[in-house]
Amino acid sequence: MIDTKTLSTQEQAFYRLRRSIGLVGLCFPFVLVIGGFAFSNLEQAVLPTLSHYFFTPMRDVFSGLLVAIGIFLISYKGYSSPGGIGSDAFLSTTAGILSIMVAFFPFQDCSDAACTLPQAFLSESIVQWIHYGAAIGFLYILSVMARRNFTQTGNQPVDPDKERRNRIYRNSGKTIQIALAVLILVAAIGFFVPRFEAFADKTAIILVLESICIIAFAISWLVKGRADQMGYGVMVKMILR
Repeated sequence: MIDTKTLSTQEQAFYRLRRSIGLVGLCFPFVLVIGGFAFSNLEQAVLPTLSHYFFTPMRDVFSGLLVAIGIFLISYKGYSSPGGIGSDAFLSTTAGILSIMVAFFPFQDCSDAACTLPQAFLSESIVQWIHYGAAIGFLYILSVMARRNFTQTGNQPVDPDKERRNRIYRNSGKTIQIALAVLILVAAIGFFVPRFEAFADKTAIILVLESICIIAFAISWLVKGRADQMGYGVMVKMILR
């Protein structure tokens, strides 16, 4: 078992970056929903999707947190093996770019005016599909990292602690992929069945599925960052038991 307190300054920074990614991700859905309820005059307590909060006073928080996650992911280099497009650096950088794209390519216009620079140059439909594609790609890449990259051991033996952590990584990745598949199915049904879309919007099904994906991603990064060794790591310690 690795004790982060005995590591070098550079290695400790490596783990802090992982924990930062996890903490920002964990806070993301809760901050938006609670802030939207507290500071926005909304017709319903919870909006249909997390992306809808871009069109509320929580816009800066929505974009800021996504950009922060993106910058952290781009800064993360990880391990050199596996190399190529399956490497930590390639996947995390790609996910980081997609996270930032989600922030700057909203899924609809703001009333009669463009909200962001891309909307001033591209049609609403193009920006919308870029938003959806970036969001799906972002979550899927994070699921791949959790299931495959995080479980790598190299030439090191797998001790009981690593086995527990690998189980969490795999379950986190599976959770993201299952929730993402259901989310796409719900969105597809809603596209063809307006009545179902209205039901999904009213019950915030997509927001719940998005939140499940993001929380699962956050937990995998907190575990990878050894958050259980921090003072705030009570939840991670409970998961590892």
